[in-house]
Order: sequence, then structure tokens, then C-alpha cells
Amino acid sequence: MKPFDISKIAGVAALVDEEAERGDAVARRIMERAAEELVDTVYSLARRLGMVEDPGIVGGAGSVFRSRIVRGRFEEGVKKLLPRAQLREPLIGFRAIVGALIIGLRRLGVAVDERIVDKLERSVEEVERLRGGSGS
Repeated sequence: MKPFDISKIAGVAALVDEEAERGDAVARRIMERAAEELVDTVYSLARRLGMVEDPGIVGGAGSVFRSRIVRGRFEEGVKKLLPRAQLREPLIGFRAIVGALIIGLRRLGVAVDERIVDKLERSVEEVERLRGGSGS
């Protein structure tokens, strides 16, 4: 069995999104369903952690959030099911690594505040800019 190649899935998702934007009803439904699955996952996690009523921060990660359809449906769904949640911009491309960096720092005992998060995001964006890419 070949190793799973997420970049191929991302490429197909981008093509489906393009067709959805052109008016293909089946492609649009696929993208809407993807967003609904993401919302269900966020809600399920919030429920299991007892955080449904908390004013926590919610945001997506990954290239699927480049889709206007996915992003819009995701935001609508989160606002409906977690009305106190604060939505953040999705992390796309190399910016998605910021979450892993935060977790690593916290495991090392570093108190991570908004200032550190902002600095991490700026640093990752600078590296991405220097590499000349938008990440994936």
C-alpha cells in the first residue's frame, strides 16, 4: 500500500472547489459537506471537553479553508453551534504549523500569550515569504 499523500487530496479539493464556484451543484455540495464535517468535529470536541458555552477561540487549519464555500459554511456553523466562540482566521500554508509550535512551547513550560502567538505567526509568515511560496 502506498503512503497517504495529503497534497494529492488537497489538489483534488482545489479542483472541486473551482467547479463549485463555476456552478456545479455536485461539487458545491461536496464542499458544503466538507465544511459541515469540520463544524461537526469542532462541536463534538467542544462538547467532549465541556466547552460548548465557553468563549474559546476557534479557527481552521489547512488549504481547504482557501475555499470561500468551506470557509463561509464553517463560520456559519460554528457561530450557530458555539455562539460564544471567537472565530480566528484559518491557518493556511505554513502558518498551520503555529499551533504545533504553541503546543510544543507549552509542553516545555513556556507561558504562551497573545504576544508570543503574534510573534510566531509573523516569523512563520516571513519564512514563507522568503521561500517564495504560499505553502499548502
